[in-house]
Amino acid sequence: MFNSDRKRRLDALLAQLSVLYEDLRIELTAITEDSMPKLDVLDPEGEDVDHPERTGAYRRHYFLRRSIATLNEFAVALRHLNEEQPEFKLISKSRGFNKEAEAIWSQAIEFFAVNEKLIKEIRHDVGGHFGEKAARYAVENFDLDTVGKVEMILDKDTGLRDPRLHFVEQIVATAIFRSLPGDPQQRFEELVQKCKDGYLHASNCVQLLLALYLLPQFGRS
Repeated sequence: MFNSDRKRRLDALLAQLSVLYEDLRIELTAITEDSMPKLDVLDPEGEDVDHPERTGAYRRHYFLRRSIATLNEFAVALRHLNEEQPEFKLISKSRGFNKEAEAIWSQAIEFFAVNEKLIKEIRHDVGGHFGEKAARYAVENFDLDTVGKVEMILDKDTGLRDPRLHFVEQIVATAIFRSLPGDPQQRFEELVQKCKDGYLHASNCVQLLLALYLLPQFGRS
């Protein structure tokens, strides 16, 4: 399946991209699901009947942040594969990237080349872990009318408490704009669109790599 020669980086990069592809699949599922009751404790289905779209808002923000971290890792691995692996270029030529495949690949390479810096900045703020700089920015830039909420669930039999910090969604929603200057709503919509484009390009790349390299490897007897 993969060449285990430690001196050969190609297969390690292909393995990395494969894992990141499946990570993105999970993250996208969690972003797009209307309701995931086990995760939506801060904004469960039916809590806000006038705004059903708010169901699972924190869960979607969380997996959006995680997907940005995954896209960052994907962009770096793809760049290394495309620029530093002459063996990959030989394989792509010998096994036949047609014009359509070359166009799809080139568009993905260009997208990540243009957006890697922004993706990395957001990843460092809120995508990997929630850093102090992001938290400080949020604290210093809260809207003066912002109201926080804490919910305490008590078990009458055991006395155990289950605090639910509803205000964290406001912290994250503010912090994410640290790397997105300008009108918040417009910039956030642009970020979401960039992420959608990134998911598509990542998926296209892995499908091409699957057809070009991985499937023939799996097909060996």
